[in-house]
Amino acid sequence: MNAAPAPSLTSFGLEWAVFSGLAALLVGIGLSRFGYTPLVPALIQEGWLDPSQAAYAGAANLAGYLTGAVAVARLRRHELELPLMRAALAACAVSFVACTWPLGFAWFSAWRALSGIAGAVLMVLTPQRVLAVAPVRWRGRVGGIIFLGVGLGIALSAVVTPWMLELGLARTWWSLAALSALLTALAWRGLPEGPAPAGPSGGHVASAAGRSATASLAADPRVMLIAAAYSLSAAGYAPHTVFWVDFIARGLGAGMRAGAANWALLGLAAAAAPPLLGLLADRIGFAAAFRAGMVLGAISVGLPLVSTAPWSLAGSSLGVGGCITGCTSLASARLAGILPEGRRRAVWGWMTTGFSVFFAAGGYGASYLFGRAGGYGLLFGIGAAAFAAAAAVDSSASLIPEARP
Repeated sequence: MNAAPAPSLTSFGLEWAVFSGLAALLVGIGLSRFGYTPLVPALIQEGWLDPSQAAYAGAANLAGYLTGAVAVARLRRHELELPLMRAALAACAVSFVACTWPLGFAWFSAWRALSGIAGAVLMVLTPQRVLAVAPVRWRGRVGGIIFLGVGLGIALSAVVTPWMLELGLARTWWSLAALSALLTALAWRGLPEGPAPAGPSGGHVASAAGRSATASLAADPRVMLIAAAYSLSAAGYAPHTVFWVDFIARGLGAGMRAGAANWALLGLAAAAAPPLLGLLADRIGFAAAFRAGMVLGAISVGLPLVSTAPWSLAGSSLGVGGCITGCTSLASARLAGILPEGRRRAVWGWMTTGFSVFFAAGGYGASYLFGRAGGYGLLFGIGAAAFAAAAAVDSSASLIPEARP
């Protein structure tokens, strides 16, 4: 009797779905969220926005992401998910086109917010869609490939931006729009339909999931502390995700190329971190690896306060880039040993929303402080403190004994 063939990624249909997932996160997060950061110095120097407006326009994307994450979490109709993903991809490309015209702060903020909403739709829906059609034994590596898109998008924006800025700021926006449109066209038909949710109706399933998440948070204090730590860490990213390139290019006077080079390092670290931190977690456990990531974040964000030498800037870029993607994957895995699969998915939805709240608050708070103080040092100090607090909160979770059913 012949054994059933082992699942593989040689099927064109599955490969296309995986590529489409990678492309969706590359467009929705890598380019639409993080592609703005290396453009901040040019927006200020060309007079399209003043420094405070550029910061607030960047934070508008974070507010949009929060709005999108909350809205998608309440989505009850499964058949709307694929059209929403396609609409989100198109919205990202359109938002880049809209930003080719310097029509002021309100104009930029509105389109940055729309790109944030679209990015949240793609982040919440795309991975689960692709993983649902992947063979179980391949889901780990498939997930790694999909999230690789975030780091590749950051690196691509760092490579494209300095070159295109020599031709003008408007053409730079056009180049990002063209790249997004190309990836959207390639991914359009590859995004999988995905299986419908089990149960009598999507609404019943979603309601049950919400009740399950609430019960899990209330029943096990460890889960609540882990969720709090993950949310706190979001505030630590604000100095780099909004101000990092501007700090290097204008604040230190090192120029756009130096800022873009460090942004590329951040993107490469974001691409490489999930598998590397996964190997670390296999050795020391997910709880210890997650706390190590929080400590790494605190050190990396705080490095510019110690030194602004090239080695310090590079180390800060690599460390924060690794935390952006690596700590997210570790936080998700941190729940695996505590909650069963069904409850873990529901709690992860709550954690994603909490992360979005702190991410948006951190972005707006940092923009406010930058506008009032006009300097970067306080921002790095607060970011490092947020990561340190996250590490302390998560450490306290390990001191609580496992809740008995």
